[in-house]
Amino acid sequence: LRCPQTQLEAIVGSHARKLRELAQGNDDRPVVVSDESKSIGAETTFAEDIGEAELLHDHIRTLSERVGKRLRAEGYRAHTIHLKARHADFTTVTRALTLPSATASTQAIEETARELFDTRLDRGGRALRLVGVSVSHLVRPAHEQPELFPDTKEETREKMDHLLDNLQERFGSGSIWRGPRKSPTD
Repeated sequence: LRCPQTQLEAIVGSHARKLRELAQGNDDRPVVVSDESKSIGAETTFAEDIGEAELLHDHIRTLSERVGKRLRAEGYRAHTIHLKARHADFTTVTRALTLPSATASTQAIEETARELFDTRLDRGGRALRLVGVSVSHLVRPAHEQPELFPDTKEETREKMDHLLDNLQERFGSGSIWRGPRKSPTD
C-alpha cells in the first residue's frame, strides 16, 4: 500500500491496480462456499496421558464408529484411513493407509486404524495425549466405477452399519452396538 502505483506496475504489470484493491479489502466477487467434504474425522484429547494399548484401542473403536456413521450420513465412501497420535511431549504423528477400494464400513475403518496403531505408529509404549481417526479421498458411491468382483463381505458390513445407524437414530445411540461393549465413553 505504501508502494507508489508506478513502481507497483513496473513490478507486476497491469495487475497492479487490482492487486492494490484486493490488498485494501475491496473485492466484489461473491463468496463461493463448497459443501463437499474433503475429509471426515474425529479425535479426542485425554485428561491424562494414556499408555495402555487396550484402552487406546477402545478409543480408536469409538472414534471409528463416529467417523463411519458420519461418512454414511453424508453419503460417502473413503479410500484412505488416517490415524493421528499426539505424545505427552506434544509431538504429533500421523499415519495413513489407502485401501484398494473405498469403504463406508465402521469395521473396515477400525481395523485399518488399529493396524496403523499396532504396526506403523512406532510409539514404543509411550503414552498418548490425543488420538484421532479420519478418512479422506472421499467418493460418492454413484460416482465410483463398479467392481467386476465386488466384495460381498464389505457390502454386508455396510448394510449392517446402515441398519445399526437407523436403529441408533430411532432408539438412541446406546440402544444397540456391534460386538462387546468396551467403549471408553461408557
